[in-house]
Amino acid sequence: MIRLVSSGLVRRRWLAPGIFAVLGGISACSVATNEPTTGSAGGGNGQVSGTGGSASTGAGSGSVLGSSGSGTNTGGSGTVGAAGTTGTVTTAGAGGGSTGAIVPLCTTKAVMQTPGIASFETYDGTTAAADFSWMFGGPTEGMLGVHTSTYSFGDGSATPTLSILAGHGGNYGLTVAVTNATKWGEGFGMYLLDEQYKPGCIDASAYKGVTMWVRGMVPTGTFSFGVSMAQATLPSTTAPGGSCTGTDDTTCKSPTAVNLPVSATWSQVNVLWADLVGGLSGPAVPLAANGDNITGFSFGANLTFMPESEGSMVYVPVPGDVSIVVDDIAFIP
Repeated sequence: MIRLVSSGLVRRRWLAPGIFAVLGGISACSVATNEPTTGSAGGGNGQVSGTGGSASTGAGSGSVLGSSGSGTNTGGSGTVGAAGTTGTVTTAGAGGGSTGAIVPLCTTKAVMQTPGIASFETYDGTTAAADFSWMFGGPTEGMLGVHTSTYSFGDGSATPTLSILAGHGGNYGLTVAVTNATKWGEGFGMYLLDEQYKPGCIDASAYKGVTMWVRGMVPTGTFSFGVSMAQATLPSTTAPGGSCTGTDDTTCKSPTAVNLPVSATWSQVNVLWADLVGGLSGPAVPLAANGDNITGFSFGANLTFMPESEGSMVYVPVPGDVSIVVDDIAFIP
């Protein structure tokens, strides 16, 4: 029997304008994906006055014309709209707004100072699971290192349900379930944002890996866990991108640990950086995980596959239900 791990899936979840995460394989590849960085604009907001007309300021760049006489621009950033028909500017604005260079992913990153990633205990019990966010990795538990939130994705045959229900060590844990999936199964992940809610990146290389508590009902009895990395993310000319030299999710892959056990009872699963394999930063360019340049985490749970008929070499999925719960996720000291 062959078990297939999902690949080529893309799920985008927005938390703030321009922010989303992308999973390739079962790992987030920010793919994945982000908001451009605005460059510095000269001066303050410009104000134009004339003797016979009016103009208003706005964002952008451009020259300024007075209206029906001479005008002054006290300098600032932006395009001046509705200029008059005649007149001259006696004092030009000190530059207009412009778009700065795109800053690649992981140009800056948060160094993890505490091991906890997710216990879900700050959940208020009412917020939709997909809208719940929290902080981890700061100097003390609950202080800002990065912001994170969750998303789910499926095989297209059924929509997974993302919930925060009873957990392992406290009141809450993250539950993802899908009924009668028919193609491969389901997945879910966590994406990272910095303090400005732009795509986040962390350095957890001081730790050995990631530990978590898991239970669920998965046809294969296993799940997979991946770390998204900047090196497995395609570059971008319009948003923060990565450094992968490949062209798609077959040549840009985040390292993943597969065949991790899951059963109906809670069990602790430890994943060392060395357990995360199969990463690519371009065609035939292996990518190993060491805890640095992480931009997200992902999980996958699959259906089983059986021969289409006796003796057939064609394998097809066996439709079924999939559910998995994770809690108390942390870095291993």
